[in-house]
Formats: sequence, structure tokens, C-alpha cells
Amino acid sequence: MASKLKVDQIEGQSGSTLTIPTGQTFTITDGLPVTSGGTGLTSLGTSQQILQVNSSGNALEFTAKPEGKLKKAQYFHNTTRITINSGSSDIDMFTWGNFNKVSATSKLYYHGYIPGRRTENNHSFNKFTATPSSGSAEVINHMKVHGVTNNDVGQQFFNLQGVFTTAFAIGNVELKNILSSDGQANRGHTSGMVINPNNSDDSRLPATSPGSHLVVYEIED
Repeated sequence: MASKLKVDQIEGQSGSTLTIPTGQTFTITDGLPVTSGGTGLTSLGTSQQILQVNSSGNALEFTAKPEGKLKKAQYFHNTTRITINSGSSDIDMFTWGNFNKVSATSKLYYHGYIPGRRTENNHSFNKFTATPSSGSAEVINHMKVHGVTNNDVGQQFFNLQGVFTTAFAIGNVELKNILSSDGQANRGHTSGMVINPNNSDDSRLPATSPGSHLVVYEIED
């Protein structure tokens, strides 16, 4: 049986240094208190935990590290020139791609811009759709925005800004734009509405359209 030494204080033979011989260990079984420069804890936390003062302000504890509200952000870009003729039914414009969610409780916020030509006719709006790999899709309607009612290439077409209120499941969420006729025959211009115009529409534009842009943010509310 190991022997025990019970004392009130341990002091070095000279000065204030206490030396533990090489090959020997000195173990404090009940933890070193905070007042003596320790943590007061006798075990290590789990992976990725951090050390913090508890809610009572009287001891240290291990806890999960706080996570920021912004989980991730993703940029989408589409330069494909699309011509849309007049008609009374919906038409797919283009699919941005998939946003891979990392949290089941977060929501998708977004802002983007889609340029166009001959967009002055009424009764057209953009159905911005988000379709998860599991669960129901959500659709948000965005009306056209334009400054003048003529065929100027530089006029705006759609500004996309908003949030999907559904907390989609973890995994891919497909983002897509659908041009709705709103039940009207003049969905597009009679000469053809153009999405992402290029130098075939105006020689001052580049051969490849600067295109449409979209940024999506996954945020914990």
C-alpha cells in the first residue's frame, strides 16, 4: 500500500521553489482552483468545446463554441442570352443552380439582378423558386423594374431581394426563375423579350453578356 504524507503546507528547502525529481509526477486530484491560477476543473472538455465563465460568474466550465448567424454565402452567375416571345403561359428562364444548406433551422436570404431588353410590357413577373431535395418548394414573386417604356438595352429587368421564409432541410436547394404571364397574352414584348442581352442586341455590348447575378446567404434568425 502506498504511503501517505499529510501536511498543511509544502515548502522548498531554500527559497520558494519546490522541485519534483526527474521521472516523478506531482498530481493534484481535486483540481487547481482559479484563485491559484488553475481552472478548478478535473477533466478536459469534449472536442471543439471552449472554456468560459459560467452564468453565475463563480466558476469556469466547458461549453460548445458559439456559432455565427451567417452559415455560408454563395454567388451565382448566368450569362446565357434568352429570347422570350409573347404568350399566355409561364416559361422557365434559367436555373441558377443548387445551394447546399448546412443547417436545418436557417433561412435563405438573397439579392440579385437580371438585365433585359424589351421588358416594357405589363403583366409579367418573376417567380423565384426554391426547391429543396426534400420538403415543399417556396415561390416568391418579383415584379419588373424599368425606367422607360422603350427598347433601351440598359433598362433594368428584375431586382431580386428578399428571404425564403421556409427553413429548408439540410442539403441542396435548387434556385430557379420562371417568367409568369399572370394570365395575360402579352407576357413579353411582341418582338421578343431578351434576357442577358449581348452585342447581337446592341453593338456597344460585349459578345458575352455581363449577365445576371445572385448572392444567397444562409442565416440563422
